[in-house]
Amino acid sequence: MPGGHFDSEQFVRAAGDAIIAAGADGSIVLWNPAAERMFGYTESEALGRSLDLIIPERFRQRHWDGYRQVMHTGHTKYGVDVLRVPAIHKDGPHALHRLHRRAPVRARRRRAPHRRDRPR
Repeated sequence: MPGGHFDSEQFVRAAGDAIIAAGADGSIVLWNPAAERMFGYTESEALGRSLDLIIPERFRQRHWDGYRQVMHTGHTKYGVDVLRVPAIHKDGPHALHRLHRRAPVRARRRRAPHRRDRPR
């Protein structure tokens, strides 16, 4: 990291693993090149679309029930476990992919420095 700068966008693009992020409503907001290789959809085809794009229809109700619960509580029973779940490729056939589920990232409010925390 020259100059101590970390380029997170470059990191996500260069990652060998698919990285997909979705908003609270389940619409895809991040789709890296490895996701394109894994699922067959380009970034422009995936962005803004529902995660249903890659979720087999028979699993959608269960997925959305869990997704809404995690969005509401901020907690998932899977923690950082890696799960094998069915997913859909653009070409149609279902395949098992290793997907890593995470709880939502929430913006944290910064607290104002307490008087004793301020430099003198």
